Amino acid sequence: MRGKCHAQFHPAAEPFDLVGDPVLIAGIGQGFEATLNWRVHDGHDERTGFFNVGGGTGEHGQFLVQAAIGAAAFQLDRLSVEVFEESAQDGSEINKVIVPVIYGPRIVANYIGFRIHVVKPGDTLSKISEEHYGSTTQFQRIVRQPAGDRQPEPHLPRPAAENADRGVRAARKFRTRIVAPLNQSAETPEDSMSPLPLLNSGNGKH
Repeated sequence: MRGKCHAQFHPAAEPFDLVGDPVLIAGIGQGFEATLNWRVHDGHDERTGFFNVGGGTGEHGQFLVQAAIGAAAFQLDRLSVEVFEESAQDGSEINKVIVPVIYGPRIVANYIGFRIHVVKPGDTLSKISEEHYGSTTQFQRIVRQPAGDRQPEPHLPRPAAENADRGVRAARKFRTRIVAPLNQSAETPEDSMSPLPLLNSGNGKH
């Protein structure tokens, strides 16, 4: 029986969220002969594999796959995580589910996680950069993380326009992510509007 990848498939992250290496792919599914395939790619290079799930006769099962990226020559920050079934008739890819993610190791070397920074009135990209990286010049690390529909990108003045009368639009409604490693001397703000949960191995104070 040919099955389908269940719609609850997700890569242990929301669309456009930050991921590391390995990329965790989790969900519920079934497939022909209990087999589903995965692919992580940026349109230039890819990593692929397969896994078994369910019983092969229509049963759904849970799965968790660690998709190792290794030395893949990705040229873009945005990756596509795909899970699909191969047709028993012609081998074509069917019932495919695709989730776009942002690959942290492309943004910062030795990526180990990220912080959440709640944007406050008066914040600018260079100010946030200095606070977390110890330099105003690292703001591109923040810009390169599109937040997608779930978390709209805050309208933050660029460093060259910090004195312009632009402000931060609905500042309290927006969050931006700070990828680690971080500046080891950077202090974690005590402001209750700026929770910074760390998902790293200890670089930076927290």
